[in-house]
Amino acid sequence: MDELALNSSPVRIKVEGILCGNGMLRVRKILQSLDGVTAVHMDLRTAVLQFEGGTEAQAIKALLDAGVTASPLSAGDQADCSAS
Repeated sequence: MDELALNSSPVRIKVEGILCGNGMLRVRKILQSLDGVTAVHMDLRTAVLQFEGGTEAQAIKALLDAGVTASPLSAGDQADCSAS
């Protein structure tokens, strides 16, 4: 399978510096501009962005290129998200 194949399950990444609805809209527009992305959701409380239909690498690159700090979720972030 191609490493860049689109994910059929949700992808979650950590973002920093998004504190309000306007920031969420900006992030949503960035990701929705990527090929294959069909749904974008963000939890401001945990700063976790979840999307469907794209790749983690593709999303992180697009966000970084737009000046948004984004990174893969760490094991601790995964645990925090599961508890909520």
